[in-house]
Amino acid sequence: MIPTDDLNEARVQKVLGITWQLDKDELQLRFRKNVNDGERLQKENYDPLGWAAPVNLKAKLLVQKLWKKSFTWDEILPEKIQKEWKEIQKLWNEFDLFFVHFHHTFFIE
Repeated sequence: MIPTDDLNEARVQKVLGITWQLDKDELQLRFRKNVNDGERLQKENYDPLGWAAPVNLKAKLLVQKLWKKSFTWDEILPEKIQKEWKEIQKLWNEFDLFFVHFHHTFFIE
């Protein structure tokens, strides 16, 4: 048994930069909303476990497509690509808070 004085009273801990709600035994990952810059979208949302991979992948594939077509950073993009980027932003802004709940099962033999 752990002595009461040694117990941590905080109900929220950070693990790998992810919030752990101890009383609910769930991990929470919050994503920044309304990020307009593609590089910031990918870099400023810390996601060590890859929970946002479906959204990040779309942004990374678009950036890859732009590099393959030799677009420069300051170049105005064609309307079709601008629309594609706005769809990625919209998807990202809907992806606000991600929860992982843990379920414990006990067996008695």
